[in-house]
Amino acid sequence: MGPVGEVVAEVLWPVGVAVAAALGALVLVQVVHRILLHLGRRQAFAVEVANRAHRPTQALVVLIMVYFAVRDTTEDAHWRDVFLHWVQLLAIASAAWLVSVLLRRSTSTSCVPIL
Repeated sequence: MGPVGEVVAEVLWPVGVAVAAALGALVLVQVVHRILLHLGRRQAFAVEVANRAHRPTQALVVLIMVYFAVRDTTEDAHWRDVFLHWVQLLAIASAAWLVSVLLRRSTSTSCVPIL
């Protein structure tokens, strides 16, 4: 394999797979979001939760997909472990963001406390 083939195999292929995985994840989250909005159109709470959780869910799913795409398509390299560690940290932050959004009490809907 020539130098161009090595560049494609070592750089462009993993980047392309990661981008494709991220785009696929965004499409999947968008489809699920639209389905939830359609199913919950009569319940304001369901629509509100779907809208509020949309961005954190996008971030989390994209980071998870990029993690697995890079992990599975790259060989051991000096940058790989550092990159994957940062992606894991960002995924943890995104999960915390999602949990905080889901737990945040809405001011627009009245919630009856359960004792």
